[in-house]
Amino acid sequence: MPESIFETDDATLRFKEREWQIKRTANYEWTISSAEGDSVGILRCVTPLGNEGNSVFDLELADTPEVKETEGSDWLSMIEYAANEYLDKKAPDSAGYVE
Repeated sequence: MPESIFETDDATLRFKEREWQIKRTANYEWTISSAEGDSVGILRCVTPLGNEGNSVFDLELADTPEVKETEGSDWLSMIEYAANEYLDKKAPDSAGYVE
């Protein structure tokens, strides 16, 4: 994974012993997918240069009945958060388990 998401058009992130695909879909937007091709979420840059000099991103999770967005400047942690949410939904003992 490059140091900057802005340098990423198509990349593979290894997290929790799995691979996650990150693909640019627009100038300031990237999709996050599982290795199986399931949609995990969309990462968007809201502000390329925020108050403290950091870019600000928001995250839209896939298959979430309610709008559950997260905003922050750590794009990598936001992608990992989306992956965790996806894995939680796939866990058989999870309240949000989907077979």
